[in-house]
Amino acid sequence: MNKLRFIHTADIHLGSFLHVGGDSLPPALGKAIETATLEGFSRVCDSAISHNVDFVAISGDLYDSEARSVKAISYFIDQCKRLEKANIHVFVIAGNHDPLRQRQELFKLPQNVKLLAGSQPEICELLDDNERPIARVIGQSYTNTREQKKLHLDYRVADNSIWNIALLHTQLEAPKSNYIPCSVAELKDIEDIHYWALGHIHQPRILNNSFPYIAYPGIPQGRDFGEQGRGGCMLVELDPLEGGKITFIPTAPVIYKRIDVYIDEDPDSLPQSLDDLEDMLTEHGHRLMEQEGEQVIYPIEGYVIEWILWGRGDIHNQLKEQEQEVLQELTDRLRRKFESSSPFLWTDCITLKTQPSIDYDSLMKDSLKVQELDKIINRCLDGQTMKRKLIRELGEIWSGDEDHETGKEYVFHMDQSTLEETLWNAKQLIIEKLVEGRE
Repeated sequence: MNKLRFIHTADIHLGSFLHVGGDSLPPALGKAIETATLEGFSRVCDSAISHNVDFVAISGDLYDSEARSVKAISYFIDQCKRLEKANIHVFVIAGNHDPLRQRQELFKLPQNVKLLAGSQPEICELLDDNERPIARVIGQSYTNTREQKKLHLDYRVADNSIWNIALLHTQLEAPKSNYIPCSVAELKDIEDIHYWALGHIHQPRILNNSFPYIAYPGIPQGRDFGEQGRGGCMLVELDPLEGGKITFIPTAPVIYKRIDVYIDEDPDSLPQSLDDLEDMLTEHGHRLMEQEGEQVIYPIEGYVIEWILWGRGDIHNQLKEQEQEVLQELTDRLRRKFESSSPFLWTDCITLKTQPSIDYDSLMKDSLKVQELDKIINRCLDGQTMKRKLIRELGEIWSGDEDHETGKEYVFHMDQSTLEETLWNAKQLIIEKLVEGRE
């Protein structure tokens, strides 16, 4: 076998818009709302060309069910023509948001693009310059918005004499799945597959980092706060001698981010006014742009931020008295503060989770209950076994299903940061109740 290099991407939702709150948007953000998903895919193609890959694998949801526009399809074709000039093939399966249609497509696909069938798994061979096969790509498209069959069990290849790459759009091990329910163990058991190129989950994940490699690339461009962080794609390099290597390539021009700010992070300098809060958030904003702008392949055009205010301080009571009006004023100030910055930083909203002042040190010194509570919380966060158990069990409790009318997933994915936030909230609530009991 020869070395093989390809780009793995999925869930592009080409042509869908960013969800941003507020009026009088700065010009850069107004443009990004309409073009960011297009630019994200363009950068995926740039990466394919710059790394001289053999092909691009798109594992479902190329388009969005609400935005399969003529503009989006035309843009996709133009990008694929760029890839064609670089002798790069494109293999696509349809997902739950863009299932195969019976109608005739308006545009003819370039010859380097292959949309895999939906009736059964389809296998395509990739040939080298001497017309010798170097890889097989196998996959099956969705024909409806839901697919409850275990389509992957019918994925069969002749042998492992060349690289075998499987495309699958799956929710994987969800308690109740309408999107090809399967397990990592099932994927591993299917013979002679070297790489499972998955789609549907919008965060990058490597589920198995040896043969067979199993990975989600995430989404190239997030569109709301459910798709936080720098979206991108995977560069996959397979070597018969050295094995495989998967590298995440950030592509998103716009980053959604929730930022936790603790008003009591410096006990000697607690904010006493709206001006103090504005200064505190402004400092966090500048820090964000400095840190995340240091190591990027493609430039970040801007950030859409939800500020979450935590901690205890006397200012809490003032904030709660006129919460809606105060937070709107602070939001407007931050928007004006960063309106001409490059990259832009747009305050989408501010969420208030502060608490009134409590003499926590005295409580810790005097209350055996609070001391024991601290030990329990630390044990939950520090012990790997306990942490995994909590993430697994709470994740199962919070699992949900998908609303196909809005395309929004009502699924709560428990992770490290969510667990920490949940335990912190529980601790604060218990302490408040202890204080109320004393009073």
